[in-house]
Amino acid sequence: MKTEKIELKKFVPNFVLCGDQRNEYSLKIEEKSDSLFLSYITNSGNGFKQNYSYLIPKYLTRDKETFEVLGLLQAEMGKTYNGCLVFANSEYKLVNKVLNWFKREFDLDFNSWRWYIRVNLVEFENGSLTENLQEYLKDYWLKKTKLCSNMAHPKTVCYVKETNNKILQNYGTIMIEYKSNLFSQVIKKYVNEMSFDMLNCSNEEICAFMKGIIAGESNVELNSEDCRYRVYISAVHQDDLDLYEACLRKLGIVSKQYQSNKLIVSKRKNNVKLLEQKLMTLSPKKYNKFRSMMLKYPEIRDETNYFRDKKNCVRYNKTPEEKVQQIISLSKTGLSSKEVAEKLGLHILKVQRVRSANNLGKRIVRTSKELEDKIVETHWKMPFLAARDIAAILKISEGRIWRVRRKYGLKLILPCRTKVPLDIVLRETSDQMRELDEKWITRLV
Repeated sequence: MKTEKIELKKFVPNFVLCGDQRNEYSLKIEEKSDSLFLSYITNSGNGFKQNYSYLIPKYLTRDKETFEVLGLLQAEMGKTYNGCLVFANSEYKLVNKVLNWFKREFDLDFNSWRWYIRVNLVEFENGSLTENLQEYLKDYWLKKTKLCSNMAHPKTVCYVKETNNKILQNYGTIMIEYKSNLFSQVIKKYVNEMSFDMLNCSNEEICAFMKGIIAGESNVELNSEDCRYRVYISAVHQDDLDLYEACLRKLGIVSKQYQSNKLIVSKRKNNVKLLEQKLMTLSPKKYNKFRSMMLKYPEIRDETNYFRDKKNCVRYNKTPEEKVQQIISLSKTGLSSKEVAEKLGLHILKVQRVRSANNLGKRIVRTSKELEDKIVETHWKMPFLAARDIAAILKISEGRIWRVRRKYGLKLILPCRTKVPLDIVLRETSDQMRELDEKWITRLV
C-alpha cells in the first residue's frame, strides 16, 4: 500500500448547500499547519446572519483501512444532501470499523453519533412486547458496538411498514448518524470523487475498496441442487455498476450485469479469484457462507491450496492482538468467559479460544502426560471405581478423570451386587492407595 497521504482539500466543495431549497453559500478555507478551518455564513432574512465552521485534518492516511472504509461508505452511506452523515449496516464489526476510522482520521468521538435500529418486522400491537423487543435489541447493539446509550433516538426501534414478517430474523440494521451539514458534504464529496477515481489507484487499493463494496452490497447464492454458486453485488445507479465491473476486471475477475441493478460473479475460475484475493473476508457473515460455497467445488483444496488443515489455517477475522491482551487481563481478574465477552463486546467463542490458548480457562493447569498415565494405570487396576473415587485417590479434580477416560476410551465395569474384598483390592494398589479410607476402596459404581 502506498505510504503517501490523501489530500483532503481537493474534496472540499466551493459552496455549501443549505435548507430544502439547497441554497448555495460560499465556503471559506483557512489552512493551518496540519488542518483546514472551514467556515460559511448564512442569511436567513431580516438581516440575521449565522456563522458555521468546522475543523478537519489536512490529510487522510492512505492505507488499506482507509480504502476498505471508503468501499463501505460508498456502499452503505446515505448520499442525499440532508445535512447529516448516515451509515447503515447489520453487522456490528463493520459498524465498529467505520466508527474507529472516523475516530482515527477526524478524532470524532463515539458519543458524537446518534443511532436507531431498523427491523424488518410488523410492529406488535402489544405495548409490553414492543418495549421488551426494544430493550433486547438495544442491549445487543450497545454490547457489540462502541455507541453510547444516551445517544439513541427517542424512538430507538423503527419498523418496516411494507412487510408481512412477524418473526424477528436477526438483530436488525443499525443506523448511525452524525449531524453536521458542512462535514457531511465534505465526506460525501470525498467518497463520490475518490470512488470514481479508483481505476487510477493501485491494484492493492482497488482490492481493499472492493472488499468494502462486497461487504456492504453483496449476496452469496449457494444452491447445491443445481450447483449454482454466485456472488451478487447490488447497486441502484448504473454508474456504480459500471465502476464495480471495471474494478473487478482490473483484478482479473470477469463479472456480468444482471437484471439492471446487479453485478453477478459466477463460474469457478472467477470465484476462485475472489477467494484467493480475499475479497470476501471483510464481512464475517458473508465470508463464512462464501467459504462454504467454495468447499462445494470438487477438488478445490488441491486447486487453490487455500484450504489447509485446521491447525495451520489462516483466519482472516482473527481477534486483534489488542483485544487478545484485554481478554487475558480480564480473565486473570477472575471474570468468566461470558462476563469478559459482554465487557469487550465480543462473541463468547472468541474469548474461550483466547483463554484456552493461554491456559486461562477453568483448567488452570493442563493435565500432564505423567498424570494422564497415572489416571490410566489407576483405572485399569480398579475399573469399577467412579471418577470421584479416583479423583480422591489422586487428589485431583473429577473433571480430569472424565477427560482422560474420554480421551483413551476407558470404560467402567458395570455395577456389581457384591463388594470386592478389601484385601484383594489392597494387594493390587500402590502405597498411596493403601492409605485411603476403606469407604473409598469398597464403593462401587
